[in-house]
Amino acid sequence: MSNCPECGMALKQNARFCTACGHRIQQVSIVQKAESSVNLCPDCGWSQPEGSRFCNQCGSAVKGRTRIGSCIDPAQSKPDNLAKPSKPKRWFRYVTITLLALLLLVAHVSYFDFFREPEIKRTLIASYLLQPNDSTPLIIEYGSEVRINIPVGQINQSDSLKLYSLENLRPPEAGLQFVRAYDFEFQKTKEFKEHVEVNVSLPAETKTEGMDFFALHFNEKNGSWEELLTFWDENEPQVSFFTRSFSPVGVSSEERFKGGLNMRIRSMKRPSTLKKIPDIAQSEKILEQYSNFQAPGSNAFRQGMDAVSEAFGLTSAFTGFTEEVARLPIFSKFNSNAGELGVLFSLYQFSVEIYDGKDQQAKLNLSKNLLSYSLGKWGWQGLRIANIGIFIFDYTLTKFGTAMHQMAEEKWEKQYNEFNKTRNRYRKDAAGWKKFMLDNIDNRESFKEVIDAEVHQYLRDFTNDEVVGNMPVMYEETLMAQERIRVYELLNMVVKVVNEEIEKKRQDEIIEKFIALKDLLNSKGQVRVSVYGELAESKEVAGLPVRIKSEKHPEVWKGVTNGAGQFTFDFTWLSYLWHGRPTVVEVIYKNKPLTQEFDMGNQSTDVRFYIDKDSDENEKEENKDLSFSQILSQIGGSYSGICTKTETIDAAGKKLVEEQTQVDAGPNASEQAVKIQVDRSGNANVTIRLSPNDTTIYFAFTGKGKFEAGPDGSPVATFPMNYESRINAQDKVKEVVEPLKKLMDFLVNLYKYSMQMEYRDGVLFARLKGTMVYEGQEAYIVYYYEIKKQ
Repeated sequence: MSNCPECGMALKQNARFCTACGHRIQQVSIVQKAESSVNLCPDCGWSQPEGSRFCNQCGSAVKGRTRIGSCIDPAQSKPDNLAKPSKPKRWFRYVTITLLALLLLVAHVSYFDFFREPEIKRTLIASYLLQPNDSTPLIIEYGSEVRINIPVGQINQSDSLKLYSLENLRPPEAGLQFVRAYDFEFQKTKEFKEHVEVNVSLPAETKTEGMDFFALHFNEKNGSWEELLTFWDENEPQVSFFTRSFSPVGVSSEERFKGGLNMRIRSMKRPSTLKKIPDIAQSEKILEQYSNFQAPGSNAFRQGMDAVSEAFGLTSAFTGFTEEVARLPIFSKFNSNAGELGVLFSLYQFSVEIYDGKDQQAKLNLSKNLLSYSLGKWGWQGLRIANIGIFIFDYTLTKFGTAMHQMAEEKWEKQYNEFNKTRNRYRKDAAGWKKFMLDNIDNRESFKEVIDAEVHQYLRDFTNDEVVGNMPVMYEETLMAQERIRVYELLNMVVKVVNEEIEKKRQDEIIEKFIALKDLLNSKGQVRVSVYGELAESKEVAGLPVRIKSEKHPEVWKGVTNGAGQFTFDFTWLSYLWHGRPTVVEVIYKNKPLTQEFDMGNQSTDVRFYIDKDSDENEKEENKDLSFSQILSQIGGSYSGICTKTETIDAAGKKLVEEQTQVDAGPNASEQAVKIQVDRSGNANVTIRLSPNDTTIYFAFTGKGKFEAGPDGSPVATFPMNYESRINAQDKVKEVVEPLKKLMDFLVNLYKYSMQMEYRDGVLFARLKGTMVYEGQEAYIVYYYEIKKQ
């Protein structure tokens, strides 16, 4: 048994506060460390005591077979929950060979998703036996590399944890890289009620300058990687993240503010380490201003913005960040959250000063005035939580105590104490008073009165008792005064426990504000560009270069209109700010720039261009004297594109199936990618890759042809395409994939394919047409490609 370091009183086991003086006892956490070398069962991987003959987990014989630091069975090296979910099959009304071939051509990648992933190495590095932690936090460490901080009461039964390292994980986004990755396997506890903090140290050789580090966890329900709340400071050697459920987790890195359209805030500094938060003088001004305006004032907003800039690392990357945000459509929400953040930090400083004993009464009076005036009209949960601590402290300032008098008859004292211990309806232990205080947290203006009323009911409950209720009046006040002292000594201890919980909730509220601000900066804006020609389906509006003019990295704000003359720019507001809030769209039509200004007054805006008929006719007049060889010279160059539409047509010309692919969804949205090379004489080489990202199996069409003058003089080219396929994998994988490849080859070869290209008005149009003769009837598959010149 230990003693209180403050007053010397003996402490109960696992005591958090001294019941005599209220001093907070530093908890000794249950720390379970794992060495890098452990005795493991060769069958199940469970850690074994030295000298064990049989595994305590699976019962296998282990004597003479136990290995040190052994990996798990290679069959488990790729966990099932990491297998990429296959895409759903496409079902059509017409079950014909034509449709089956279409299905395989467009979606064959579904069969090979598993093999496309690199082999994931999953190695057991530590095992732990866990006991319930009803009264103390649980800290699990793997050397200095991993530290898991489990709050009190989260493990309610004996459990176990296996920690695996993961290697060769494929990042879910381009530009990301996994620095460390683990799989946390709890045997019984699948989800925690509170967030668990995990600290992961970065490898010594990791570059941190200009980088961002954040945690991703694998959602086993939907098969995708999702971001976790992550704290990281470039001056710290570790990353901290929070989660309630454990699954494969990877600490990922990417270049910070790299200049794309999808720049995002990934991590933030821990709020308690920020330097740009209001001091006590600034806090008083912010709270007084809030009281006058019933809303955060300019001081609160500026302090909140300073904290945001520091927490997200925006100070060095953005000039005039606060002023620029004010011009965005998200400003109203941003202003509100930043202002609330400034007030929350001010309240934090305020309560710290009070608890430290600095100018208590003046600050208490200001706090009471603030709350009584405005909280009833402006019901922030954050203010309720942040200020209740001030009321609790105000309550502890009250001096209690009454001089004790010698009792004339001790029997009444004994009966009164016995009644309170056994029959009093309002008696509460420390846990009961804690619950009562937290349940009445919303009674912020009368919190002290609520406590007083509850204590009074407890002190007076004896009057309803048949025995003690007959006590002479002359003894009542003395006995109640004595009991009141005991109750308030207990409350002084409980108040500190309650304040500890409230402090945690206040910190959570501050973090929630930061998350809301981060989500606003990461939310999307959109500029939709549309070009209209004379006719509803004019080919002249397709394939036009379009860009938003930006001085910073202008190449990222580029695109090409689709067949309908449309292109959409999707971007995060962080990217839009970083690029200087561009406001001009440019479309190149017939080698001439057309420009138009736009204003991002909303989350999205439309920019429309209408091709002028007269200028179009003038352009044709200027170009009519061009020779065919000059036009071929214009065609010369390299082109690339993706499949945007697929049609299946029966012998009667009836369209059975039509599938559309969104052009601006990026190259990964298409199952086909085309490369075209044309020389200045009109000779063309074409390669079409099916599933271009598949590194295991290679499927492609290749062909050569030459542009000739079509019926109206426009260059056209039609030539046959050859199909080829091969497996790029080890023999073990080849054996599995070969039957599927053969089936694919058979179905594809039922068709004869030809490439059809046409160059008109500066735009190259291309399609691949497959023809199959079945029982004397022809059926067709046609793939349309969106082509742009490199």
